[in-house]
Amino acid sequence: MSVDRPMGVLKRTADLVELLALRGALTPAEIADNVDTPRSSVYRLGDALREAGLAEQIPDSHIRLNLRWLRLADAARAGMSEWQGAREVLDDLAGSTRQTVFLSVPRADESICID
Repeated sequence: MSVDRPMGVLKRTADLVELLALRGALTPAEIADNVDTPRSSVYRLGDALREAGLAEQIPDSHIRLNLRWLRLADAARAGMSEWQGAREVLDDLAGSTRQTVFLSVPRADESICID
């Protein structure tokens, strides 16, 4: 097995996960069209994600990400120390202004709501 093959599988899987995160549940045919991957490979990648507990199949053969991603996101968030004391500041700000407050961080050309 070449070194490129595992990287290709990871790239295709990452593309599939990103697509499902952006567009929601899709059929294998829709996924194949969007990530330029043969439908047979999409079925295998979808099966692997389901076996890993990261995706689920819903009616009409649609594949979607499952709630396990929320736990993974929480773990990623907890591992970043940039905003460690932010919760207390957010609570104080919300209390004093009686407004909803958010902590967002810049990432590339977008803003991601962290808390």
